[in-house]
Amino acid sequence: MTKRVFDSYHVSEEELSGVKQALDQANIGWYETEKGRWWVGSAGIWLKDETEFVKARQAIDNFQLDWQKIVREDAASQQLESGIRWSRVPVLIVVIGILLFFLSFGFWI
Repeated sequence: MTKRVFDSYHVSEEELSGVKQALDQANIGWYETEKGRWWVGSAGIWLKDETEFVKARQAIDNFQLDWQKIVREDAASQQLESGIRWSRVPVLIVVIGILLFFLSFGFWI
């Protein structure tokens, strides 16, 4: 009898391929089902032999721990890059606003 080991409904292609590779490396037989035409199907990865469920979950859990680290590092690097790029814009707007304020009253700096 088969048993679903992973729900792939809201999962990226990169994560899904990583889960498949983790199951292949653990020598676990699996197959995949799709969402279906109107997304009413049961998208997921199913085991061919449900006695391998614990082994499969361990392989998937280990992969997902590594995947979470990768995603967090990527998000942190993107946030750092965007923070450096955009942090000067509000400061520049404030400086221009102050200059315009002083110039509107006839103060010369």
